[in-house]
Amino acid sequence: MKHRKYTNVVQTATTIVREEGLGALYKGVVPTMMRQGCNQAVNFSVYNWFKKMVLEYRGRKELDSWESLILGGVSGGMGPLVNNPLDVVKTRLQKQVVTPGKPAK
Repeated sequence: MKHRKYTNVVQTATTIVREEGLGALYKGVVPTMMRQGCNQAVNFSVYNWFKKMVLEYRGRKELDSWESLILGGVSGGMGPLVNNPLDVVKTRLQKQVVTPGKPAK
């Protein structure tokens, strides 16, 4: 069997800190926070907008359970559509290899 560098969460975190420093655990944290914030903002905004439209159209004050389910699914799909560019940036930042004195790979 091939030897794996990382075997579990604690061992992986310890190895990363030992080899790269504590900051390596937070590599890409700013784009991750931006992505999550953007995702949630889009999800809630789209859900509320659709909810308002459906309630006005139907002349009611509350959604049925199945309507909430559908609107939640649609609005939940909109977040990743909007935040995908940030996700690409985040992944590239986290994936790059930085060697002192050399350009990042």
